[in-house]
Amino acid sequence: LRSNFRSAVFEISDNNNHMLRLRKDVSFLNKAIIKAKLEAIPPNAYLLIDTTRAEFIDRDIVEEINDFLCHAHLKNIKVEMKKSPFKRNQYQFQEPTPNN
Repeated sequence: LRSNFRSAVFEISDNNNHMLRLRKDVSFLNKAIIKAKLEAIPPNAYLLIDTTRAEFIDRDIVEEINDFLCHAHLKNIKVEMKKSPFKRNQYQFQEPTPNN
């Protein structure tokens, strides 16, 4: 359980470019980590949220990401979602706002 908890969320940053990759099973237990990582993205940044390696994403996680997508433009954060072409309808992520 501890291994899955840690490995479900991977983050990498390079200057003002950030990537948040969700891997394997992302449960509600990861919500606090994901929320903290999203809140730590600085203004005027670029963020790629990569869900292509996730087998399962809990509804709480989808809601947290959607909330971030709705408000990212307030910090002038450009967000790009990378989803698996094989899992298109599995998760109901919103499209980033027009400013993103």
